[in-house]
Amino acid sequence: MNRSALKYRFCYPQIDRTQVVNFLTSQREELYLQDESAVIQVADLVFQNGGVWAGFDHAKQLQSMMGFFFGDPSNDFAEKEVAFMYVAAIAPAFRLTRAFHVGLKQVLDQFQMMGLEAIRMQAKATDKYANKLYGRFARPISEGLSLRGQPVITYGGSIDDALAYLEPKKATSEKTHMPTKILARNAQHAAGLMPLNR
Repeated sequence: MNRSALKYRFCYPQIDRTQVVNFLTSQREELYLQDESAVIQVADLVFQNGGVWAGFDHAKQLQSMMGFFFGDPSNDFAEKEVAFMYVAAIAPAFRLTRAFHVGLKQVLDQFQMMGLEAIRMQAKATDKYANKLYGRFARPISEGLSLRGQPVITYGGSIDDALAYLEPKKATSEKTHMPTKILARNAQHAAGLMPLNR
């Protein structure tokens, strides 16, 4: 699969909620979601307190997603300059591709355009891959249980540091940060999602 295998965008709850719920349901066991009501609670929570960034294939089927909050849920979503990556999943067919890397970089670009400064994310304490990856551009700030009751390590860092890590070595800052019309539209939509703008 190549870089353009998925097209990424913010999801609209009125249009995309069913696909988000269906996709989370298909990944339920890996995400430690007990039943369909837990899946629905997660989907509603991210749409209520943040949003969903998703990758769609050529048939417009959701294949990768990240649900995020504006602010850390442990602080009652008070820090609006923080994007908290709450739930992420990727379809098995895309797991050995660069879909996660590309999607993460694109959403961080969007967050930066929206004026957000920091990111937080959690990795299962036993997930060596995620802990190693997050440790490359963020630092551990706490250990505890996720909202789903799993032992996790919470990482925090600046969006600038994360983007510096994710940038291709050959890219220039001028090429990388020049917004396209689609990116600008995505950022405008996402800015409308932010609680401060409601």
